[in-house]
Amino acid sequence: MTVKERYDGLQTLFLSAHQSACHFLTLCSIADEYRVDHKLPYVDLIWAIRTCRSKGLIDDEFYVKDDGCKVLKLLTDGQKWSRKDVAKLGKVGDNDYTEAEWFNPRTGFTHFRRRYVDTLRDSVTVAEGYIKQYRIYTVEG
Repeated sequence: MTVKERYDGLQTLFLSAHQSACHFLTLCSIADEYRVDHKLPYVDLIWAIRTCRSKGLIDDEFYVKDDGCKVLKLLTDGQKWSRKDVAKLGKVGDNDYTEAEWFNPRTGFTHFRRRYVDTLRDSVTVAEGYIKQYRIYTVEG
């Protein structure tokens, strides 16, 4: 990839991402946690954005088009992932990574975050809303 390809339109991508990027960035944080646990380098975020867009895994506003497992597979060098949605979070296994889906009934907005990291500071959805469900991503094998 050339420098032009890497940076062309990048600011536009980030500006349009304010409403849809939280799920994608949360998946990136899961991939990074997996990679750190396995002594691998962090995900190159620019590469991840460009590659996920070119493969049709996310749209121009960072909306994740599937259940997130294909994005995780790409970002973790081909590891197979599964996802389970639960209302309450119980015991989390060693190969499990969680994401909370928040919903604000006043605004109708949804926001995704992890227990210890939020890609959006001072989220109104989190402040005024509730956890609709948890997603548990599990590394298979």
